[in-house]
Amino acid sequence: MKRFLLLIVFTLAMTMVHGQAAAFDLINAGKAVSVIVIKEDAAPPVQFAGKELSAFLAKISAGESVKIVSEKKSTLYNIILGTVIDKEICEAAKIDPTPLKEGGFAITANKEALYIIGGDPLGTLYGSYEILKKYGGIRWIFPGAEGEYFQVKKTISVP
Repeated sequence: MKRFLLLIVFTLAMTMVHGQAAAFDLINAGKAVSVIVIKEDAAPPVQFAGKELSAFLAKISAGESVKIVSEKKSTLYNIILGTVIDKEICEAAKIDPTPLKEGGFAITANKEALYIIGGDPLGTLYGSYEILKKYGGIRWIFPGAEGEYFQVKKTISVP
């Protein structure tokens, strides 16, 4: 019986230690610790997604905006926006692009980057809004600045 209880305690302890996912900061204490990476020839909705993500991360954190760049930065956490057309991004994100339909998106994060990949350019925009809602806590009640609802979060992270 004692062995059984010890096994349960050990299993629970290991689950607690290994079950916690790492968090990757996008904004830390109001400072941008990430960059948004978008290819220069990206479709307009993908570029707009980057602008929206940058602007709202700054607004939610009441801090710095996240810069938009065309190349990864090794010194900052990369937020990579793209579509299923870009096989290189899909491979790096370890995402199978075949199930993604128009308007759909996939989001994954690892220690190198947060990937927001759309089934089409509009899907990338929807994925960016999902990050803002899920991890930034913003809600849009109606269009315009008066319809934005959020509490300031000085640090915004994704698991």
